[in-house]
Amino acid sequence: MVAGSNPAVGAIFILIMFYVYILELNNAQLYTGYTSDLKRRLAEHNSGNVKFTSQRLPVKLIYYEAYLDEDDARNR
Repeated sequence: MVAGSNPAVGAIFILIMFYVYILELNNAQLYTGYTSDLKRRLAEHNSGNVKFTSQRLPVKLIYYEAYLDEDDARNR
């Protein structure tokens, strides 16, 4: 590092969030899960790529919480 330089200038920070979510299935059943990519996971559910929800489509996101720590999300 050069004296007087600022290593944060130009640095890219990636913030990863972890989500706990609740889906309402087409039979009014509730499904709880967690993921680091909520948008992708919902797409997987609605495209039939998740075994448990594939026969209960469409699914509807009714609640979610975001966490910075994966363990916090899992333990919720």
